[in-house]
Amino acid sequence: FPEFLTSNTANLALFPMIGLIMGFLSGFLFGPLNNWISRYFERQADQISLELYSQKDDFLSAMAGLANRNLSNAYPSGWVKWLYYSHPPIGERLSFAEEFQYD
Repeated sequence: FPEFLTSNTANLALFPMIGLIMGFLSGFLFGPLNNWISRYFERQADQISLELYSQKDDFLSAMAGLANRNLSNAYPSGWVKWLYYSHPPIGERLSFAEEFQYD
C-alpha cells in the first residue's frame, strides 16, 4: 500500500479505520476458534479430574453449585456456545460426569 506512505493527511487518517476493521475481523474470525480450543482443553481437564480423584458426586455438586451461583445457562443454543463460551456449558459438563466410567 504505497499510497499510505505519502504525506497526504487524508491517507493517514485511514489508518485508525483500517485498524478497527482488522481488529473486528480478527476477533470475529479467531474468537470462536480460540473458544473451541479452550473448550477442548476444559473437557480434558474435567476428564483428568474425574480420573484422578474418583469423586464423581463431588464434581457434580461443585458444577451444580457454580451454575447456581453464576446463574449460568446450562444449555445455551449452539451458536451462542460457538460464539461466546470459552468453557463447556454446565449442562454438558454435568452430562459428561454422569456418563463417565472409571477404568
